[in-house]
Amino acid sequence: MAVRTRKMIAVTLTTGSARSLTLDTYPGDINVSGLQAGQADAVPVLDRGTFAELVESDDTFPTASITVHHDGRLTDAVTAKIADMILKQGAASADTTIDPGLVCWTLKLVVTVTHPGGGVDTYTIGNARPMADYAAASDGNTLALSFTCYRPSGGGLPVIIT
Repeated sequence: MAVRTRKMIAVTLTTGSARSLTLDTYPGDINVSGLQAGQADAVPVLDRGTFAELVESDDTFPTASITVHHDGRLTDAVTAKIADMILKQGAASADTTIDPGLVCWTLKLVVTVTHPGGGVDTYTIGNARPMADYAAASDGNTLALSFTCYRPSGGGLPVIIT
């Protein structure tokens, strides 16, 4: 079995206006957490204090995160940079959201993992609310990006793995 590394990963952010930006994935610490069948909480049903079964309850919301280095050019009025995509500003300020309610800013996040011998795994997060933390360090400035993943327009799971 071949091990996948950050060199085999591409991460792309896309707005509702089809503007896209592929991230530099270094240092490559992408994480998707909270995946489960049906993406709903499982609630135990007790029969006189004894476990009987599980039933589905409210939706749960997976999260995703990645840390990326940047060159200091976080925004641009003409060509969307990473802060423009995360904060809906600069070149992305007039773009539309992915969210079906059209009120809160969300993006589509696609993580593509290419296998060394061929083949691809794709993680598609169709409705991701972005957040960012900035850090300056001696080995390079970074943005720690995090996303809360909601169900996309038309239903379906928040994270689809193909």
